[in-house]
Amino acid sequence: MSEDTNRLLDILRFWHKAEFFIPFDLDDRLREKDGRKSLWRAKGETTPVTFANPPANKVVAGYTLYLGVFDKSEAPAIVSRALPAGPGQDDRDRYEDEQRGDLEGRTCIASLRLDAAACPQFETVEVSSLPWAVARVRENGLEALTGEAFSTARMELANRIANFRTRRVAEGPLQPAEVGALATLFTDWAGFRPAPGQPEAALEVLFKDAPKDILRKAPETTPVPKDTAPSDAEEEEEEDGPEDQPEIGILNSFFIDDIEMVMADVAAGRVPETVRGYLTPLPGDGRLDLYTEVGRRKIVETLAPGRMNRGRWLSDPGHAMSLMQQFAVNTAREHLASSGLASVNGPPGTGKTTLLRDIIADTIVSRARVLAGLDSAKAAFDGRITVPGKAGPLHLSTLIPALTGFEMVVASSNNAAVENISHDLPKRASVRKGEDFGYLQRVAHKVAAQKGDGSCRRLSNDDMPWGLIACALGRAANRRGFAARLLGLKIKPEAYKAGGDRPLTLWEWRTEVPVPPFHDAAKAFNAAEKAVEALIAQMAEYADLHQQLSGRTRHDWCDEAERALAAAQAASHGRWQALTLAQEQANAAQAGLSALAEEERLIDRQAPSLWQRLWGTATARQHRAQVRANAEAQLRQHDVLNKLKRQVSEAQAAHDQAQANLATAERRRQAAADDWTRLDRAHRGLRDRFGAITPPANLDDLEGDAPQKAGLWHLPELADLRSELFRAALRLHEAWLAEVSVKGGGFGHNLMACELLLQGGVARDAAALQAIWQSLFMVVPVVSCTFASYARQFRGLGAASLGWLFIDEAGQAVPQAAVGALHRAQRALVIGDPLQIEPVFTLPKRLITDLAALSPHTRGGSYSPDMVSVQVLADAANPLGTSVPTEGGDPIWIGSPLRVHRRCIDPMFHVANTIAYQGKMVFGPDHRLPPGDAAPFFGASAWIDIGGTVEGRQSVPAQTAFVARLLAATYAEFGTLPDVYVISPFKEVKEKLVRAISLGSGVWDDGPHPTASVLNRWSARIGTVHTFQGKEEDTVIMVLGTDAETQGAAQWAASKPNLLNVALTRAKRRFFMVGDHGLWAGQSFFSDAAQALPPIQPDAFMDRASAAWRTRPGR
Repeated sequence: MSEDTNRLLDILRFWHKAEFFIPFDLDDRLREKDGRKSLWRAKGETTPVTFANPPANKVVAGYTLYLGVFDKSEAPAIVSRALPAGPGQDDRDRYEDEQRGDLEGRTCIASLRLDAAACPQFETVEVSSLPWAVARVRENGLEALTGEAFSTARMELANRIANFRTRRVAEGPLQPAEVGALATLFTDWAGFRPAPGQPEAALEVLFKDAPKDILRKAPETTPVPKDTAPSDAEEEEEEDGPEDQPEIGILNSFFIDDIEMVMADVAAGRVPETVRGYLTPLPGDGRLDLYTEVGRRKIVETLAPGRMNRGRWLSDPGHAMSLMQQFAVNTAREHLASSGLASVNGPPGTGKTTLLRDIIADTIVSRARVLAGLDSAKAAFDGRITVPGKAGPLHLSTLIPALTGFEMVVASSNNAAVENISHDLPKRASVRKGEDFGYLQRVAHKVAAQKGDGSCRRLSNDDMPWGLIACALGRAANRRGFAARLLGLKIKPEAYKAGGDRPLTLWEWRTEVPVPPFHDAAKAFNAAEKAVEALIAQMAEYADLHQQLSGRTRHDWCDEAERALAAAQAASHGRWQALTLAQEQANAAQAGLSALAEEERLIDRQAPSLWQRLWGTATARQHRAQVRANAEAQLRQHDVLNKLKRQVSEAQAAHDQAQANLATAERRRQAAADDWTRLDRAHRGLRDRFGAITPPANLDDLEGDAPQKAGLWHLPELADLRSELFRAALRLHEAWLAEVSVKGGGFGHNLMACELLLQGGVARDAAALQAIWQSLFMVVPVVSCTFASYARQFRGLGAASLGWLFIDEAGQAVPQAAVGALHRAQRALVIGDPLQIEPVFTLPKRLITDLAALSPHTRGGSYSPDMVSVQVLADAANPLGTSVPTEGGDPIWIGSPLRVHRRCIDPMFHVANTIAYQGKMVFGPDHRLPPGDAAPFFGASAWIDIGGTVEGRQSVPAQTAFVARLLAATYAEFGTLPDVYVISPFKEVKEKLVRAISLGSGVWDDGPHPTASVLNRWSARIGTVHTFQGKEEDTVIMVLGTDAETQGAAQWAASKPNLLNVALTRAKRRFFMVGDHGLWAGQSFFSDAAQALPPIQPDAFMDRASAAWRTRPGR
């Protein structure tokens, strides 16, 4: 096994071990809600294990028995004693455990479902790994915690349960004595005995509507109000049925099974790019800082018109994406073309959903491009798979590979985040005003409006869906409810009285809504795409011309050619001079040779007589010498002349070449001039059309507000064409669905299988499961799911089996939460903000540190759930981003940051930008301050200066009393409680605030008061900072608590910008700090808030509010 494989496995093993210690939150589970009631059972209790008094119009649907109840704090205490002695816990770690952890309340060892008659369903047993892990560490240390050991223990437990079943006297309702016997069975198995004084068990009673409910198997799943979103612990309030639970399940961890699946694949060498990237940070030299000049150049290159996403959401064509939104979309499309991981740093209010919409639209367009290339609708299929159905086998048509990989899943740890996206995308409010296009609109209307009793609720215009673009799945009840609304019971015409077209099932839609033939829809799509491509080609041409010609004149353009011509002219002249000189020298040499020839003739005429030559007279000797000298001179002159002739030849060739070069340079100069004329004419022509969207000439200008807000290359005409392409893509999907879903079309059985899958009744064959999910995504392009439900929802799907994963609010998710989802995805886009709230972790910091120390690859905290989030790991793998300094620590790398903030006005924006974002955020709204006051009319943002002494850990009674007094006064004035959030860094302050506004607190004694149920619902607006991630409200009150004796708590809250940053960015219009100004104004980050928030005394604040109430509009 390679070193890298060992590294990946060590990280996964670390998370796997950490998950063993996650406590199941029994208190949260048993908190009374509509449809359920809880009863504690003491040890030895003899009362029947039933409940005989259900609410009116309800019947008992079943029970869940929780066995082996103990306090969460017991387990860490035992583990701590078993671990080697380490350094003492400092104040910061103590506050981290106290405020970010979840170590209070009750948990249990196991759960067992009973039917309505209280008969046990032993196949539904689920156990908590926590007590087993505690006992194992106590006996053998942390190294003994392995998946193999736990798997063996679960098999042993299965044998014990089988033995228990065989010893029962008779099958039937669970008897009181058997409750104790089962509790003992589980405690013996775990090797863990709860401390004395705890209940032995808890009985959860589940109700359902009386039999008249026609959708009793599909509970109503309405959107959860933003301030009352269920926690992950509620996520599986209706677990999958017995057929989905073949072995003993895990009660306390949502992620153990998925981590084990990924570990097995990694060990076998099957590592998707999503997982490898997630677990492998890039080295520093592999990163590009987008805030540098090189980074800005990269942004401009990436935003070239030709790289724009073709599909665009149905938003107003005048609304441009911000610069970094479009950059994020383009980089995601390119980097994730086939596989991989990308991240976007999305602070609050920066348009994360907006960029997701465009990626979704573009992905649907890409799939439509494949459909449009088919000869027929049926050509989408290339095989058959048979699965069992309700009334016989279902013969599924499998999609051709080219149509797969477009499946889109939105996931998060935050239930509200995923439901907001999947509920909001289909609403008319998400598309431009006046948009009349619909995609399966009447089916989407039924999904959104049908209630549990089969009737329909009336939807507002904004809530009315425009199309079936997304759905919220996740927990079993949601899946079953969606199946019923999509494919189940029809709404009869006489039962629909809301006006407009009657909502339809998908089966009804096939026959009642006319759609164009598949070939016509394909032609329309091709035409729409051609129009988009033509305009983008023109814009790309203009962008290229602009890059070539911007800031240049004809002289600049032709300068190089002119200089080359001048050089050629100079060279030609020089060669002519050299040729002339060579010719002159050659002529002179020729003349010299002629002179010697003449001299030779004259010497010959003076030749001596014969007898003088014979006798060798002096005259003869002189003549011979003259002849010899002349001959020698002629020879030398011949040599000189020949050399000079060669030089003339060479000079002539050089001159000829220079003349040719001169002609070429003259042609090139003319061509440059002609090119300038042509390009300048084209540029001027295109500039008349596109000049208004020309990018800045200077890269530094990209830092300006205007380019950041408006982006680059946004053209309303093109935006409209791209949105029309998206419409054409959806019409083509409708046309395809209409043809293949009719009898003989090949897709009808696929839809039946989709219904069975959502109801939990399809065989667990991996190939069949993938084919069914792919079929569902052909109808509903996007589904959402929390990480808590991911393993159950997509059970049976393996590596890279789904196309796209979008992780929202990733800064709030512990790193191990995303592993299973990433493993199943071909591509993943992770969106979040590590400078918002950090993940809630449920383990003591010391335990996490000791678990991490088991491997050098995890030692140091780089993968620890108390120190990093999904967003941090995804950012670390992103080559494009920037470094953000931290208080007293190493800077953190954030990927592809969004910068235009459109939620908060000042002072919230200014303070958050200063403390968390280096001043790099750009203010998006039109006004930095509100034009006037609005409800609840508390006046301008301020710091209400209230000190006092702490009672308890951090709560200051004077601060709590002030908030209660303010709420009571507001209620007395308006007759309703205000739409505000009340936030504190500390759990105790939150609890004291909730008690302070209760009816028995005394705050309501002197005036009108709301009902207890209203107060109970409103109290969800009070919470710690961690509970408000992803929410927003006009007005926020932050209650600080602490005093001089508890400054350590204040220092902890101010150790990072995260807590204050989250509180500030929840508030859109007003922010009020309640706390000791002198104590907190000197703390890091809070000092910036103190400068921006004018201090005011509580009585003065109340007087100011009273005055505003008396003069408010409409009084």
